[in-house]
Amino acid sequence: MHVSLVIKGRAFADGTVAQRSVRIENGLIADVARSDLGGGAQTMVLRDNQILVPAAVETLAAMRDWAEAPRETVETATQAALGAGVTTLCDFCNTVPRLNTPELLRKRSDLVAQRSYVDFGISGHPPIEPQQISRYRE
Repeated sequence: MHVSLVIKGRAFADGTVAQRSVRIENGLIADVARSDLGGGAQTMVLRDNQILVPAAVETLAAMRDWAEAPRETVETATQAALGAGVTTLCDFCNTVPRLNTPELLRKRSDLVAQRSYVDFGISGHPPIEPQQISRYRE
C-alpha cells in the first residue's frame, strides 16, 4: 500500500527553522524541500504557531524513581527527554527494586503510564523463577 502525506509549514531542518514541505511515503520521510512538494499527496498545513521538529527514541534510559527518586523520577527523566526531542524512552531495568517478576513489571508500567510525558517501553530482568518467563508476555 502506498501512502503519501505532505506536511507544509515551518520545520526545523539543516539547523534552521524555515518554511518547508516534508513528504512522507509509507511512514518514512522521503523528502524535505523549501518548495511545494504537493502532487497527489494528502496535505497537512501547520498553523503559524506550530513548528515541525524531528523526534528520537532512546532505548537505554534508566528512569529510576521508587527507591532512587532523590536521583531522578519518571517525570524529570521524561521531561528532560522531551526537551531534547526524544519522544520515546525505553526504561532500562536499572531500578530498586529489581524488575524480576511479572507483578513488578506491571507495577512499573502502570507507574510510568501515569507519570510519563513521552511514549515508553519497559524492560525487565529475567524472572526469579525461570518457569515464570512465559508470564512476562502478559
